[in-house]
Amino acid sequence: MTTPKFSYIDILNNDKVIENYNKIDAINPYPFNHGLKHVKNVCSIMDKLCDKLNITWEEKDSLLIACALHDIGQVDGREEHWKKAKLFTITHFENELKDLKYYNDILEAIENHDNV
Repeated sequence: MTTPKFSYIDILNNDKVIENYNKIDAINPYPFNHGLKHVKNVCSIMDKLCDKLNITWEEKDSLLIACALHDIGQVDGREEHWKKAKLFTITHFENELKDLKYYNDILEAIENHDNV
């Protein structure tokens, strides 16, 4: 298994990501968490699911990156937060992610996770 140079762990440890998810926790009017705790839980579930399904490391890390960034757009409110999350991803991580095989799939997953 080849470990990528940049992974979802780097995203979860990024100061701007932590800052934004902390802001989400502070302003979140919902009875459930959508900050870093929620995102880490989603990543943990996805990690276990990928292991059970024998997903390749490249696919798994791409899925985990999408999980790590899927709610980051809620820093400005819940409405259309998927658009803001996608823009945040492009703005802050395009250089690190653009060469990934599944980069466009990551953006699509972020966009479509709440686009109903």
